[in-house]
Amino acid sequence: MGGGGSKINMEEVSSALDQYSGINLAEVKAKLEALTVERSKARTLRSIDFDKVCGLLGIHPEAGFQIYQMFDKNHDRLLDIKELAMLVAFVMRGTAEQKLEVTFKVLDADDSGFLDTSEITEFIKTSRQWVQDSELHLTLIQTQLDLANMQSGDSAEEKKRLYSKKIQSIKALRAKMPPANMSDAEIDQLVSEVFAKFDTNHDNKISPEEFVAGFSAHPEVTKYLSCF
Repeated sequence: MGGGGSKINMEEVSSALDQYSGINLAEVKAKLEALTVERSKARTLRSIDFDKVCGLLGIHPEAGFQIYQMFDKNHDRLLDIKELAMLVAFVMRGTAEQKLEVTFKVLDADDSGFLDTSEITEFIKTSRQWVQDSELHLTLIQTQLDLANMQSGDSAEEKKRLYSKKIQSIKALRAKMPPANMSDAEIDQLVSEVFAKFDTNHDNKISPEEFVAGFSAHPEVTKYLSCF
């Protein structure tokens, strides 16, 4: 798909969102227009670009590609305006259970239909690595913002807006993830606690049903497991 300009056809978007009652179309449009900063002036978003907009949507960056694939309905490795709208609406209006189902699929690295300790441990460690790597990224963006603050004019104002939004997005994602200095021992302890509370039939694996139930019953151990 592709071609055409960047103008958003709200009738097209609205027809794609019939399943979401009470959705604020103006808010969806605002989100989609924000995404055009990263997707240039095309009507599609490539998978290679999707990681750049995870922060705008509040999606865990390590889960980006899997979530992208779920909404690429025709599997052309592009998200057209309707598919983008569906993704934005899902982030805004999807139920907690729907988001947990997606999160489970992301964590289930081997597609076995169950989670084991290694999968949850790897997800948390990868998240910690992202936090560590983002420290340098934040510093670089802050430097760019400082330089833009020394300039004037429309171009400088647009840079300030863009850099400020990127900083806010990164900080918001970091707040959902393990701290950069979280030790392997602390991660292992957390995973043990998750299994002790989620694995109700004690078979050393977590089913989708146990995952959803555990998230609701034990929020104290789920802080670093969500993709949204």
